[in-house]
Amino acid sequence: MSKKAFISIFATLFAVTGLTIATTQSSLAQDHELISFRCEPNFIHPVTKARTPATIARGPIGEIPVLYWTSSLDRITPEERCYMVSYRFDRLQKAGSLKYITHGYKNGQPIICTANYPGGNCVEQLFTLRHQDNPQKVLQELLGVRNFSTSALRMAGAIQRINNNWYIDISLFIDYRIGELQKENLLNPSE
Repeated sequence: MSKKAFISIFATLFAVTGLTIATTQSSLAQDHELISFRCEPNFIHPVTKARTPATIARGPIGEIPVLYWTSSLDRITPEERCYMVSYRFDRLQKAGSLKYITHGYKNGQPIICTANYPGGNCVEQLFTLRHQDNPQKVLQELLGVRNFSTSALRMAGAIQRINNNWYIDISLFIDYRIGELQKENLLNPSE
């Protein structure tokens, strides 16, 4: 057997084996019984470094910030929004229905909602935006991401753009955030 043929067979075997390993690994966030969501009213925003309410995913590995609440909507404060949406996240997670976060419109009003798959329609409304809000910018701010287009999250597959809508795979996003926090030694293990 020639060296070139051996390398080709080895490379193919490695690629197939690597793919098998990658697809059999499970995500912590996919197991809806292990993850719960709650509001933490006094969290540090990763971009602004200001204290702000945050929706936290809590599981065996610790507490992972998912959404940061920095603005009011009408008379609803960021803290009130945090508690309301964290409750919705937790309810959907327990039901196994929290797969993707995206944006859409309901009765002409922009909303942030869930979808069952990338490119799918809104299934469950999480919260309403103001008419003048840009849903992409709102999602970036809430997730603490500077730019979806250049974000490492997009490279990790946690964020996809389909038909001018952004879809955030909540399982991959939480897994990515776990790795990010571990890298920075900021992860607080659960008691």
